[in-house]
Amino acid sequence: MKTIKQLKNPLIYLPCTPAHWTTEPEYKEITRIHLTAGGGMGGSSWNEYVEKIDNIESNKIQKFTRINGKQILLNTHYITDAENFTLITAAFYNENPNAYKIGENTVQYIVEDDIKGVRLVNAYGETI
Repeated sequence: MKTIKQLKNPLIYLPCTPAHWTTEPEYKEITRIHLTAGGGMGGSSWNEYVEKIDNIESNKIQKFTRINGKQILLNTHYITDAENFTLITAAFYNENPNAYKIGENTVQYIVEDDIKGVRLVNAYGETI
């Protein structure tokens, strides 16, 4: 699964131009689970973003639900850490064929609890 960028300030700028926001931000509580496939310093590792879970059992095959709704089974023996975040999703309409597909697109960011009141800014800029 691709890595979701972490928002460092409460402003989300349009990711390309010309474009405009079509929705208000949606908030969802999630858990980022970091897994490893072993191999030492050169080993493989990745993140899974799942609906918020408070209880991860040790050394079990456990069912999780990804943020897109798909059910997955993970071996919890390979989890190196898990952290709760808030996922912010916002949709925008893009007219630039060089950046995103023309039409409706979405952006997602994870934020920690110290960032409140995220605002969408109708200007192109850096959000991270």
